[in-house]
Amino acid sequence: MRTALRTALLVIGTLALAAPAGADTRAENATHTFEDPSGDCYARSIPAKRSGSAGRTLVYRIADGRDELLHTFRWYSHRIDIDCDAVGPEGRRGIALVRHGDWPRGREAKRKDLALAFYFDGETLAEHSTLALAGYPRNVSTVSHYRVIESTRLDRATGLFHVLTVDGRELTFDIGTGQLEAPPT
Repeated sequence: MRTALRTALLVIGTLALAAPAGADTRAENATHTFEDPSGDCYARSIPAKRSGSAGRTLVYRIADGRDELLHTFRWYSHRIDIDCDAVGPEGRRGIALVRHGDWPRGREAKRKDLALAFYFDGETLAEHSTLALAGYPRNVSTVSHYRVIESTRLDRATGLFHVLTVDGRELTFDIGTGQLEAPPT
């Protein structure tokens, strides 16, 4: 009886220790569609490979029951925020995208690793590295991949993109310019 109990406890302990490692396993890339809540436009991101950012993203406006292709980008993203009626440079209205970077490997934020990129009507406005958001290389949450962003929220009413970093700082970006609205707190 004691041997069976020890074996059961050993199996349970092993599974409990293995569970956190599985949480760091990355899913393979898949085609994703990201729709503006108004239903007036959407972005479809199509991977070229099983991992990484190679691929293409197509942005469509829906008008008169038809999908009209507006923009094509030469990248893939697992997550995109989209606003069909954003205010961009010089007060122009158009489509704003916020592209989330890939899930980078390693244990330190790097200048070469994309965290966020902002686009307006097909043009790149700004790109921000994981190091720029983290502030310093070790300011990340990591197992075998790392992250600097805890959560994000696009506020379409104000045109602001809110980022909560893993260390609890709140960053706010203007989606019409891609620039940091206020210094990190």
